Amino acid sequence: MILQKLQAELKRKGRLSQQQLCRTFRVSPTGLDAMLAILIKRGHVHKSMASEADTGCQCQPQRQVWYSWHDAAQIATLEIR
Repeated sequence: MILQKLQAELKRKGRLSQQQLCRTFRVSPTGLDAMLAILIKRGHVHKSMASEADTGCQCQPQRQVWYSWHDAAQIATLEIR
């Protein structure tokens, strides 16, 4: 049931951070990764990492995990004959 809600939210928004999804669904990052692994394996969700914008401090930039939804119609296919 929560997987269906995750899927619907990603379809609706297109791209969300791990932090946003964890807060919305009240799950840990590890739990979220485990649930979304099913959709990633099926090719519906893509997981990526991005650095946060520079805040002017000299500390190491934070890496943030992002998830984006991909419809099968959006994915280019190649027919092999």
